[in-house]
Amino acid sequence: MPIQQMFLGTGAVATKTYVDDIFSTYLWKGDGNARIINSGLAFASGLSLPLGTFIQGGYYQGTITDNNVEYALILAPNGTGNNNGNLLTYGSNSVSSGATSLTNGPANTATLAAASGSWPAGEWADALSLNGYSDWYLPAKNEMIAMAANASTLPSGQAWLTNWDTWSSSEYDSTYAWMAYMPASNWSNTDHKGKGRVVRAVRRVTVASLSDYQVTGQGGMVWIKQRNGSNDHVLFDTVRGAEKALNTNTSSAETTLSYGLTDFLPYGYKVDGDARTGASTDTYAGWNFRKAPGFFDIVTYTGNGSNRTIAHSLGCVPGSIWIKQKNGTGEWICYHRSLGAEKFLQVNNSEAENDDATVFQDTEPTASVFSLGTHSYVNSNTDTYVAYLFAAGESTAATARSVDFDSSFPGDDLNIASSSDFQYGTGDFTWEAYVKPTDLSSSNRYVLNHVDMAGVGTIGGIYIHLSNQCLAYENASGSGDTILANRKIYTGQWTHVAVSRNSGITRLFQNGLLVGTGTHDDYSFPQSNFHVGINYSASGNGFDGNISNVRIIKGTGLYTSSFTPPTEPLTNVTNTVLLCCNNSSVTGSTVTPDTITSDGNTPTASTDNPFDDPNGFKFGEDSDKNIIKCGSYTGNGSTTGPEIFMDWEPQWILVKNAGAAANWGLLDSMRGIATDAKDSILFPDSNGAEVTSSGTVLVNLTSTGFKNTDTGNIFNSSATKYVYIAIRRPDASVGKSPEAASEVFAMDTGNASTTIPVWDSNFVVDFAMNRAPASTTSWYTTARLIQDYYVLANSTNGWNQDNGAFFDSNVGWAKDDYGTWGSTYQSWMWKRYPKGFDVMTYESPGGDNFQLKHNLGVVPEMMWIKRMTDDGGAYNWTVYHKGLNGGTNPENYGLHLNTNSEEVDDYGFFSDTAPTATHVTFGYDGTTGASGKEYLAMLFASITGISKCGYYDGSDSGQTITTGFQPRFIIIKCTTDAFDWLVFDTVRGWASGNDQRLRLNDNSAQNGSYDVGAPTSTGFTLTNPGDGSEWDWNDAGKKYIYYAHA
Repeated sequence: MPIQQMFLGTGAVATKTYVDDIFSTYLWKGDGNARIINSGLAFASGLSLPLGTFIQGGYYQGTITDNNVEYALILAPNGTGNNNGNLLTYGSNSVSSGATSLTNGPANTATLAAASGSWPAGEWADALSLNGYSDWYLPAKNEMIAMAANASTLPSGQAWLTNWDTWSSSEYDSTYAWMAYMPASNWSNTDHKGKGRVVRAVRRVTVASLSDYQVTGQGGMVWIKQRNGSNDHVLFDTVRGAEKALNTNTSSAETTLSYGLTDFLPYGYKVDGDARTGASTDTYAGWNFRKAPGFFDIVTYTGNGSNRTIAHSLGCVPGSIWIKQKNGTGEWICYHRSLGAEKFLQVNNSEAENDDATVFQDTEPTASVFSLGTHSYVNSNTDTYVAYLFAAGESTAATARSVDFDSSFPGDDLNIASSSDFQYGTGDFTWEAYVKPTDLSSSNRYVLNHVDMAGVGTIGGIYIHLSNQCLAYENASGSGDTILANRKIYTGQWTHVAVSRNSGITRLFQNGLLVGTGTHDDYSFPQSNFHVGINYSASGNGFDGNISNVRIIKGTGLYTSSFTPPTEPLTNVTNTVLLCCNNSSVTGSTVTPDTITSDGNTPTASTDNPFDDPNGFKFGEDSDKNIIKCGSYTGNGSTTGPEIFMDWEPQWILVKNAGAAANWGLLDSMRGIATDAKDSILFPDSNGAEVTSSGTVLVNLTSTGFKNTDTGNIFNSSATKYVYIAIRRPDASVGKSPEAASEVFAMDTGNASTTIPVWDSNFVVDFAMNRAPASTTSWYTTARLIQDYYVLANSTNGWNQDNGAFFDSNVGWAKDDYGTWGSTYQSWMWKRYPKGFDVMTYESPGGDNFQLKHNLGVVPEMMWIKRMTDDGGAYNWTVYHKGLNGGTNPENYGLHLNTNSEEVDDYGFFSDTAPTATHVTFGYDGTTGASGKEYLAMLFASITGISKCGYYDGSDSGQTITTGFQPRFIIIKCTTDAFDWLVFDTVRGWASGNDQRLRLNDNSAQNGSYDVGAPTSTGFTLTNPGDGSEWDWNDAGKKYIYYAHA
């Protein structure tokens, strides 16, 4: 599969760049030897095929140069490709065949096939046709040497056989030929050619022919930390060069680490056995950053001791800059947009923010340069420095501005005299703004307010409700038309708020999410005064914080359902009557019906704004998304801590307490960020080992950011400012779509390993189920987002803790502490992939019709939801499928995964609201929406050639169902009668006429008593089981749903 990069082929610019191309986390266990890390990032130019990739019929195993031509070596899969392990002789031990080349296996094989006499090994390879290719051959000696060096990159089940030596095609003389005990490559020419030995075929193609895989390296940085020990963090980059190390936890000068990171590659890098990168049995994490405009850049420079600017190639305003003196012991200096250029942090220690104008000259960076003062840490004369620049700086657009309000008496206020533009009558309208409160105590905090002509009463407005700490809307109808949001609002971070009335229905939105709906709003708004930042009275209810981009639209209810908040300043759309708080002047505006007046303590204009530089929005399928966020929040010291909104789920989070001395905290979803469970944290300013324990419940990931669940000073001390850098996971907007089903779904039998993985997938596993098919065992079900916990698919029970439910591997999941997950156990494994499968956890706010953003990228066609916190109760799994009720209004219905019951019409499941491509709606039922409870949700959709969610009507006879691919796994459920959830797959036996049936809602062993049908090249067939069958999959008058995977 071609690895899509910024530059392909001979330098042609790719039109799309994905987060997978420029950031990754890779975990490995050292063995004291050199190894290649297939991070998937093009650090260097060349062939961007990770070793072990399946391509053109086999596994890529490196290159060899023969007669001045470079070839890529492709090793045949085990099985047919190694003669099923059967031994063959080389041939006659008294005649020379002439196949003597050490580098040209094809020539040797052709010579053997044409030579007189018997040459079994060469003849076998010459005749081999496999996976659509017939140019296989027996490799020459030097080709085998090249492949032996890369044998560790072969996927599970594809290792070289080690019971005997393996023949090369290189003849030594008339009696002997070269052979080796692979992959150790200890060569021998002392056994004669008549002895039986292992064979394995290879094919090769010119590297030049693989133009789709050629990349121009962009360079970048690799950050490595030993997880289980106290070795330093080490940073390497392509600008300073391989082996040149810096430590984030010390101020030490750059050192040469000869056995650290030794080489940058077109698809990753190579590390050696140094204790900091690959010591035997130790575990490591590598965070990999590729240079890319809008994401990351590296600059080196020599200091001059004078105020200056340094040019960079980030292509947008930086959100954070890290600077380190290379030739001295100066501290690591960190600029962060949320602190401004007046302040800085030190990466290598726990100190709070510092203030020194000689560091950044109190001058904000731009999209082309950053400013330096004379401080020795950043600009000492003749000293050398490196700067790492992270994108997500603040927008500098003229309307990316705000107004800072102070609520202290008499309160700040912007007001506009009475105008008919604010007389909406019973018509439609939209009120919206961005708010960043600093204090929510004492009273309700008004954002926007319409005041009667006398100036003494509220007609309608938006405010932050004191006791509920939530957004609220009210009008003066006196009929209780107050709407309270079902989400809290937090200090210290920007939030988009909106009220939209459309056809008599008023809706309240927070960060684009529908958080409250009025049953009916027919209040007739009269002509009124308008205030920003205060109620009608100057004695209280004033807003404390910043307000940006206030927009009032008369005659249009702009928002009727959940949406993505604008990422650039608001514009003058049709019917806009006011657009203010977006100017360098407090009273400036884009649109206003009359003069804006400033009252009270006099609010002040501010450059603080909610918008990122739009030049950082250049990633993903439409090249218009951001993948990094540099922001801030205020801690509240509570286990129900602030929820940080980014509009996407992060995979990597770095946090620093700016207001007090505290460690930096580094989390990533590969090592583990689990919902209300163990988080695995490392500290960039410390060489300490990773901390993972029951006491490290730090944050929960959400589909739009993360939520603090800790009360400690690293993440959530009360009334303290925190800054963070976060990187987006590869969701449907910025992640690559799979090209083959094997990239995202796998089945495997266990190996009872006490170290991860027990089950091999050859991809990152995000959701998994396992059980012993031939025994009475429950369906153990878990996910990366609930790592260390599991639920049972066939049970109503909530989650249970288990140390084996771990996902800190790039190629599989689980560790077996009890020695039970051996070959009798099978696992079914999924990776989250754009438009096909997603996983999320959520805490329900309670009530009906509450919505959540999802990141599947298309309308979900099937959803599985499980309440994890059971509180001693029994709660079913609830399932949505597009085929419920025969495909008509399926959102009104539900099934239960853990029972065989037929579909049921229940508003409480999904509030009778169909899912959309961006949001799902849940109801008040305890299985989907009990207030304050945590849920696990899996979202499935059909993707051409990979997966299919479908439904069909039963028949009195056999029938064929079309999926568009050959399935290897399928789930079938009758929706109109009480029959089991049936599971079939090709690993256990499906198509044999003795199909091994499992039931998702039951723990009984598999049963092979029935011929259910068979997969075909484009779908599957179904037999008719006959009336009264215990297990029903095809009966006339009944309806069925299914999920199939290629």
